[in-house]
Amino acid sequence: IFDLLAVHENMLRLSTFSNTLLGSSGLSFSFKTIDKELKKRAKETRPFLFRDARNVFHFIVPLVVPGHRIGFLRLCEMQKKPPQGILNLFASNVQSIVEACAKTEELNRLSATIRPRAVALSTVHTVHRIINSTLNLDELLSRLAHLTAQVLRAYHCAIYLVEKPGKLTVKASVGQPFREGLERHVA
Repeated sequence: IFDLLAVHENMLRLSTFSNTLLGSSGLSFSFKTIDKELKKRAKETRPFLFRDARNVFHFIVPLVVPGHRIGFLRLCEMQKKPPQGILNLFASNVQSIVEACAKTEELNRLSATIRPRAVALSTVHTVHRIINSTLNLDELLSRLAHLTAQVLRAYHCAIYLVEKPGKLTVKASVGQPFREGLERHVA
């Protein structure tokens, strides 16, 4: 039987995700015991084995990622003391899995910050190529409108230029044709 105990806000309030089929009295006794033992060993980062008042063994593996503890994995309700080699192997496997998950999470976080920058850089490069590809203003504005709609994932895009002071004229548009009187969001 095992429990996964999560630490909330670096405090020893426990949530459990358990496969135990104990009655509520056994579960409450078990959590009172575990809570007491964890408070006693609040700073512990190494796995430990203890015996409760019912003479039952519990093996606790702190789930540690660089910088902080995120929870505990508890093997519980063992009637006999398990061999130390088995416990060490189990703890090292659990820690390897936790470290792999932490690395994956860090890579996902980095990817999420790098991806928008890569898109921005690619867009700047594409705009540079478009500007240098033609001297025809209408063709240039049309290409820029298409690129803008694509990058912003917009259905419609219009490029306005000032013809005379106070008068805007649509020089390029993508999507629905330009119609007077429609409300627009201007970026």
